[in-house]
Formats: sequence, structure tokens, C-alpha cells
Amino acid sequence: MCQSGLICWAWSNLTWGQPECLLSPGVCVENEIKLLTAEIERLKNFGCLGVSPSLEGLRDENAKLKYRLNFLQKSLQEERSKTAKSMININSRLQEIFGAAIQAAYPDLENAPLVVTPSQQPKFGDYQCNSAMGITQILLKTKEQKVSPREIAEKITKNIPANECIEKVEIAGPGFINVHLRKDFVSKQLSSLLINGVQPPAVGKRKKESKRRFDTEEEFKKRAYQCVVLLQSKNPDFIKAWELICDVSRKEFQKIYNCLDITLIERGESFYHEMMKDIVKEFEDKGFVQVDDGRKIVFVPGFPVPLTIMKSDGGYTYDTSDLAALKHRLCEEKADILIYVVDSGQVLTEEELKAAQTSVAFGCIKYADLSHNRLNDYVFSFDKMLDDRGNTAAYLLYAFTRIRAIARLANIDEQMLRKAAREEVVILDHEKEWKLGKCILRFPEILQKILEDLLLHTLCDYLYELATTFTEFYDNCYCVEKDRQSELVWSMWED
Repeated sequence: MCQSGLICWAWSNLTWGQPECLLSPGVCVENEIKLLTAEIERLKNFGCLGVSPSLEGLRDENAKLKYRLNFLQKSLQEERSKTAKSMININSRLQEIFGAAIQAAYPDLENAPLVVTPSQQPKFGDYQCNSAMGITQILLKTKEQKVSPREIAEKITKNIPANECIEKVEIAGPGFINVHLRKDFVSKQLSSLLINGVQPPAVGKRKKESKRRFDTEEEFKKRAYQCVVLLQSKNPDFIKAWELICDVSRKEFQKIYNCLDITLIERGESFYHEMMKDIVKEFEDKGFVQVDDGRKIVFVPGFPVPLTIMKSDGGYTYDTSDLAALKHRLCEEKADILIYVVDSGQVLTEEELKAAQTSVAFGCIKYADLSHNRLNDYVFSFDKMLDDRGNTAAYLLYAFTRIRAIARLANIDEQMLRKAAREEVVILDHEKEWKLGKCILRFPEILQKILEDLLLHTLCDYLYELATTFTEFYDNCYCVEKDRQSELVWSMWED
């Protein structure tokens, strides 16, 4: 794991405590690369200002930034190679393609609108790019240029870079760009799905990989702890990297806070860093501290497990930061009541959680709650929850049972499917096959949308759409048929 991976782990899992970045690791690193590139360009400009006393220092800083930039670019490339098994977010890929086309067509246009959505009707292709209308308005307001959306759409299509997923594009109406996907591209993605299973695009994968290595590799764990100590001791290089990471997270979280119309006072664990030193000194002065194998610990009356307020390497722990936060809230902010919120994983036992999950009745209730748009009024209805028609858990269970029945009848297991996916090409000639294949591959888009707007019912809507699309496929394209007399099973194809 690269040094930035160690910093990410130390930042999010140990004593610094900034929120985890909600963006995928590739996006986070790309944003950091942009920040570093801008910083390098800024430092270059100092050369023409005649600031000779600090010029040498600026050159050193420039060299360091270039080194970190190259390091991060290499890390990004490694990250992308690792996620080859993950499902591709087709919408995001198309946004990259049309973003490049718009940039090439209008290089001087800042913050050009980028709108790519799935098409609602097959006759309009598979996706649509509807950016032309927005660009028309921007050109009119900022440059006083009156250009028709259709003319803009034509210019965009001429600048679409070579890519692996678009078969053709068509301009419709006032400037809609209809996108038709390549069948071999969709087939390849479905084969990958069969071989690798459902692998959503990585969200926070770098942090998870760092955590896995921390738990399994002693050398990595040792280096991670050393990074924590350097971070807490305010090593300039580590502080700079940490601040860049925090800035990316802060900006993205603020978008969510703005949507929710809430105001938060930022109190990351770094806020209490100086106070932690005072906590340790105060406990030492009062004689509460004991030294155990280099650690400084404090026993709380009535509890057999002590608090560790300083590790043997000089680093602080969650115990230290919690104590510092507690004292600050009581003594400085004069709090009357302190409420600690924990997630359900810290409340329910594993047996209780498992029992709840295995109950179909509770599953139906949970799904009914999840499928409700939180922006609308809530209506509780047992009849609706247990209905086997419509967007309910009961209907999805029925659809899932049908799928499993096909697999049992055909006597096909996952290993056989993977073998077939490696050796054969997924053919999508029938319109219902094509529709089902595209619907399956939209899963990453749905996850990304939920991360952006926090409307969880979108997932239920997608699952219901997927189930009904499968039913259409099943009704039009027989998968297997069983002869009642001979008990033979064979594949069928009927329009």
C-alpha cells in the first residue's frame, strides 16, 4: 500500500477523525491531483515575480509537490487496474466521454452542464445527452452568442473521442443526443458479471484495503502507527496531505449539508489534539496514570478494562480524544445533557440481528419503509406491505424464487455459469434480452445516485424494475423446458 494509503488509514481510522470521503477512491485521488497541479502552477508563477529570497524554498516545495503528484498518479493507475473486476458505471463512463467532447468543442466554456440520463423509450436509444440546451443559455448569457441547441449538439458529437461503449449517436428534436450502446460492450460487461459476481464500483475501497492490510500485515500496521505519530506530531508533509484529504471530504459533505439545510459545527478529533496533552498531564498530576508495557493507562472505578490514554509510541487513542471532548463540552461549552448516538451494530447482538433478517414478515415491513419516498407523507398499510403484486418484498421474493427455479430445473450452478461466461459470448439478439442486460448493468448508476441524493427508495424502484424486466424476458424468451414423459430438460427459444 502506498504512503497515501497509510495516511488515509491513519486519518480515518485512528486519531484524527475527519469524515470518510464519500467519493470513490479514484475521484478522491483525481481531485487531489488537480489541487496539486494547481499548486505547482502557482509556484511556477513566483519565478517571474522577482521574489529572490524565497525562490529556492519555492523550488524545493515545487519539487516535493511534483514528486507527490507523480506518486498519486501512479497510485490512481494502480487503483484503476485493481477495480477491473468491478461493474462499470455506464452513466459515469458516458459522462466522461461527453465531458471530453464538450471540453474539446468549447474549451473556453467553464462549468458546462453535463446531463446524461437513461432513455425512457427504446426508440430514443439507450441513453441521452441533454447538455446542448444548457450550453445554449450559457453562451447567450456570458458571451452574448446566440447558437441553436441542435448546432451545439452537432459540434459535441463531432468531438466525441474514440471509446469502447458507443455504437452510434443521433441528434433528435431541438438538440437531444441519443446514444446507442454497442452490444459487444454490454455482452462483455454481463460476462464479467457472471464470472466475478456482483462487484459494485469501489466506494471507499482504498480505506477498506488499508484496513485489511492493517489487520493482517504486521509491517504495514507498524508503518501505519508511525504515520499516526508523525501526523499527531504535526510533521509538515503529513499535515499537508491530511489537509488536502480533509478539504476534499469537507467540500463533498457540505453539498449534503446544504441539501438537508443543516448547519454543523466542525469538531473533528484533530480539534481536541492540544487538549489531549492536557488530559494526560492532568491525570498524571492527580496520580491516576499507571504504566503498562510502555502504555499510559487509567483504571475507571467499577470497570476491569482500563482506558489507554497514550500508546507506547507516544500516540493518542480514541480514549484520549473522547476524554478531551467530554471535558471540553462540560467545562467550556457548559453542556447540560450529552447524547451519544451509536449505530445498530453496537446495539443489537449478532443473534438478534440474524433473527430479524430471517423473518419474512419483518422483511416485508422493512422493504415497505425503504421503498417509501421520504419526501412524501407516510401511510402504514399491512395489506400493501404483504401484497404479492407491485413494488413489494413479497413480489421480489416471488421473482427471485422463479429465477432459482429455472436454475434448479436446468441443473446449472454458479461454477457452470462462470465457465460458460469465460468460453461463450452472451448473445443479446432478442429485444427483451437487450432490455434485461442493460437494466442489470444500471446497478452502479443507482448506487451512485443514492450517494448523491440520499433517496434510498431509488434502490427499491430499481429492484422492482429489474424484477418486472426479468418477467418480460421470461415470458418472451423461454430459458428451459422439461418434457413431462421423458424428464429431459433442454433449452428453448421462442419469440
